Amino acid sequence: GNVNREGFTYWGNIDQPIDLTAEEDVAKYLVAAVAKPERAGDLRIVGDEHSTREIVRIYNEVTGKNVEARCLGSVEDLIQTVNGMKNQGKLLEAVELGYAIPIFDGRGKIFDNDNDEFPEVDSLTFEAFLKKYHGKYQYPYSVNRSITRSLKDVEAF
Repeated sequence: GNVNREGFTYWGNIDQPIDLTAEEDVAKYLVAAVAKPERAGDLRIVGDEHSTREIVRIYNEVTGKNVEARCLGSVEDLIQTVNGMKNQGKLLEAVELGYAIPIFDGRGKIFDNDNDEFPEVDSLTFEAFLKKYHGKYQYPYSVNRSITRSLKDVEAF
């Protein structure tokens, strides 16, 4: 979903669980994984999990605002929107919005995560993230931005 002046937007079911992981937590887990030479393979981590309904409730409680969730359509509508962008040659927009498909249809949910492998990493909950960064940080979602920032954090380690 996305938050703006009108509130949070989402596609499909407002109660679909969504994994939420702060960029700084990605870096912490990467550093912890690299510090274990015997560890190999994928790194499946989750900072917190909430539905859009829960995200809006927590956001309103922490910020004192009263934003609402607004459904932009079904997941099928989302897929059609992404395909329409591709057909119009809007490839970057299609890729960026396309990342929302597995988030809102549930395929992107990590059910079997590796968090327990790293007890030294204390993930930020969504509520703690808002309390720490609200008003100080812009939180547009960008996979490229997240990866770039995480790589910089690992290189700095």
